[in-house]
Amino acid sequence: MSEAIHESVSVALWSNHAAHSIMPYSVYWHGRRYLITKVGFHHTYREGRVLMHMFSVTDGNTFFKLMFDTETLFWTLVEVETVH
Repeated sequence: MSEAIHESVSVALWSNHAAHSIMPYSVYWHGRRYLITKVGFHHTYREGRVLMHMFSVTDGNTFFKLMFDTETLFWTLVEVETVH
C-alpha cells in the first residue's frame, strides 16, 4: 500500500544531452540513499505557469513518486511504497 509523503528530498540525476533526457539516479531521504534501478514513467504537467516533472521510480524494493518543480528546482517525494 502506498503512503503519501510530500517531503523535500535530494535527487541525483543523469543528464543525457544527446537524447535530451534526464533520469533520477538516486534519492536521499531520511539519511538514506536509494539507488534507482528503473524509471517506470515520466510525464510533465503545469501548475499555473510552472512546469512540473513527475517520475515513478524504484530501487527494486521501494517505489517512489517524485515531483520536480522547474521554478524552484526542488524535488518532492510525493508517495512511497515498499514491496514486502
